[in-house]
Amino acid sequence: MLTEETESLRASTLNAHYTRLDVIRAIYAAIEHLGLAAWGKLRVLEPASGVGHFLGAMLASLATGGERTAVELDSITARILERLYPATRVFACGLEVAQLPRDYFDLIISNVPFGDYAVHDPTIKDKRLRECVHDYFFVKSLSLLKPGGVLAFITSRYTLDKKKSAVRRHLAQQAELLAVARLPSETFKRNAGTEVVTDVIILRKRPAPVSIDENNIPVWLETEMLRLRDDQSAEVEMPVNRLFATRPDLALGEMKLERGMYARADLGVIATHNDLAEALREKLIVQFPANPLPAPTATSPIAVQTPQVSSTKESVETEEGLIEDQRNTTVRARASALFELYLQAKQVIQLQLDDADDDALAEAQRELNWRYDRVRGRYGAINHSRTTRGLDTKNPILPFLRALEEPIANGGWRKAPFFHTRTIRPGRQSTTADSPKDALLQCLNELGRVDPDFIAGRCGLSCDETVAALEGLIYETHDGHYLTAEEYLSGNVRLKLREAEAAAKLNSTFAKNVEVLKSVVPPALGQEEITARLGSGWVPADVITDFIRELLPGYKGQAQYHEQLGAWTVANADHFTLQSVEATQTWGTDRRHAIQLIDDGLNLRQPTVYDLIVVKGKELTVINDVETTSAQAKLTEIRQRFAGWVWADAKRAERLTEIYNERYNGLRERRYDGSHLQFPGMSRSFEPRPHQKDGVWRLLQSRATLLGHCVVNVSRRFRFMAH
Repeated sequence: MLTEETESLRASTLNAHYTRLDVIRAIYAAIEHLGLAAWGKLRVLEPASGVGHFLGAMLASLATGGERTAVELDSITARILERLYPATRVFACGLEVAQLPRDYFDLIISNVPFGDYAVHDPTIKDKRLRECVHDYFFVKSLSLLKPGGVLAFITSRYTLDKKKSAVRRHLAQQAELLAVARLPSETFKRNAGTEVVTDVIILRKRPAPVSIDENNIPVWLETEMLRLRDDQSAEVEMPVNRLFATRPDLALGEMKLERGMYARADLGVIATHNDLAEALREKLIVQFPANPLPAPTATSPIAVQTPQVSSTKESVETEEGLIEDQRNTTVRARASALFELYLQAKQVIQLQLDDADDDALAEAQRELNWRYDRVRGRYGAINHSRTTRGLDTKNPILPFLRALEEPIANGGWRKAPFFHTRTIRPGRQSTTADSPKDALLQCLNELGRVDPDFIAGRCGLSCDETVAALEGLIYETHDGHYLTAEEYLSGNVRLKLREAEAAAKLNSTFAKNVEVLKSVVPPALGQEEITARLGSGWVPADVITDFIRELLPGYKGQAQYHEQLGAWTVANADHFTLQSVEATQTWGTDRRHAIQLIDDGLNLRQPTVYDLIVVKGKELTVINDVETTSAQAKLTEIRQRFAGWVWADAKRAERLTEIYNERYNGLRERRYDGSHLQFPGMSRSFEPRPHQKDGVWRLLQSRATLLGHCVVNVSRRFRFMAH
């Protein structure tokens, strides 16, 4: 319960921003039409929260029983926010440093800060996506939003109107635009003292990113020059998003040219609605889909898919498709007999798959034997080349027919066991299980992933009871998936630990994930176990720059590593530094100065010095052995110097060991256990070995797999070659 003092503080804070609250309530009222209330307990994030205007205005239908999280940079405001909303988890820091789990939140909503300044966030590699703070909030928040979740921001109009489309292209790849509205210039004048044009943008995160090409460019990706007039009939062209250019009705007012706060002429929106909140709500709702949005579902990142067979000419199972030369009557007669044999063999297979009784199967096998004997008597064994002469070798019927025979010692062929025994295991799927563990094995066998609802249905328990019973065998991830212990406790466990720690700060149920992941994270390596070479891509560029300045005190440039190219560049030094004793004698030579040698070392090149000579009037380039040897010797000295220098400073050594362990020492190998697998349709004469079942399970679970099993050759020649 809030005290009277807190209630008074909340009321005074909200009343001071009543105009903004009208807009916020209108956004919530519109969002309610998307059906979020039916999703259950929402996980809501308000980045750049201020004193929690969005949290305070949240409708009761959306706020019931959910998790609420806020991020506020100013520490005093963050403490006020904690006092106002004690049930909200508040991070008193910038969004770029807040430890928040990816793919976690159902709804992210805020009035984000506007500004043409960059944000430092190493997790976003593309610098274009963080050049402006308001654009950065979109990009960062989308990474925190669950697939299918909703993002609603009030932002600067330049998110949509600026000419550069890199940010909008990224947003279109990650999310679909549900609705947009442009607010009048004076919307926030009373409470913020500013007249700016702002947009309300509502996005829904896609289940997976899509590619954007020339054939499917959304209209809101591009801008066009729009001619605007002011009250004095002056005209200026300025870039405006194509969506507003083609649909000016999406602006809650008339777009005109007016004197801006920072420019002589700028875009303005003159309000034309008496009730701005109601107009905004209606404008957003009419753009929404007709049906409520389905709740975000935690789909498995790897789904077992059944390959689709294309109906090409080669795969058509007809007698005519088996014949290569239709005019040859002999070939046609042979193909007809083989095709009848094929159809009868398929009938025997179907009976075994249907688990038919022994009498029906025996009758079909007698017919199969008769047809085979007739083919064998007339044309010989199926695997003899003369039997298949004139038939289409690309037709899949031929390999099937050849498999009806097996070789014998004298080079001949005999009937396979298929002709007289049951060789196929019928697929029997249980509909019940004696325990949650048995139901889990059935689920893995049939679906290839963990599905708590499927398991609960098989063992007759509720979903919560099932998850509790399988504790230690399955784990819930921060993004709503359930994984087996073998999968969850393998791979990049250090990254999983960070994500689990971030989720545990918001939901205590993830505390057990943190504990079990800590137990499997590889122990940290010390500096004596790590080799930091000159040119290693994991060494930060500023460390390399400091090393260059250690060798050349007058150096003012910078070293940079281009990760996509895997290459280093070193800015050249001024003339004085390049002519110094350190550059030309101590750490370099007259022909190859120290900066060039460091660049060679960073890019793993051996320095080579060339001379230009003239032979018979032609210029030739030849290697100068003496200068080359001298340059290579200097590079060896530089590398040796770096190997000792890089660990000499305690702070630098601690930083490098942390980077190395984070980047390279967080992987735990997964062991695939396929003992639960069943193989409906497999021959009864064959029982897969444990390592084969494990291999099949790995194939089902991995996107790409190489089964590099060694083949043992019994031939003396091949044994010799193997050694």
